Amino acid sequence: MQSQKIDMEGPFRLLYFSSNGDMDGVMQEIEKGVSPNLADNDKRTALHLASCEGYTEVVNVLLEKGADVNSIDCWGHTISSYGRATY
Repeated sequence: MQSQKIDMEGPFRLLYFSSNGDMDGVMQEIEKGVSPNLADNDKRTALHLASCEGYTEVVNVLLEKGADVNSIDCWGHTISSYGRATY
């Protein structure tokens, strides 16, 4: 099995930083002009990922920067359904 490479030079850094709770990285990408509504191939946004992982501080910053709380991923999940999920 071949490991996946993360494009650490492109806008997908915001998704990576959000899913790992890296507030400095999130702020850096937002300040560079990356949209807080950027989505991956499954239509999951940084807000979906941070919410799913329980990174409240990241969630709050993304919301302050205009992230769409009503975005829906390819499975029909909203941000609030990710926030309620327990794993």
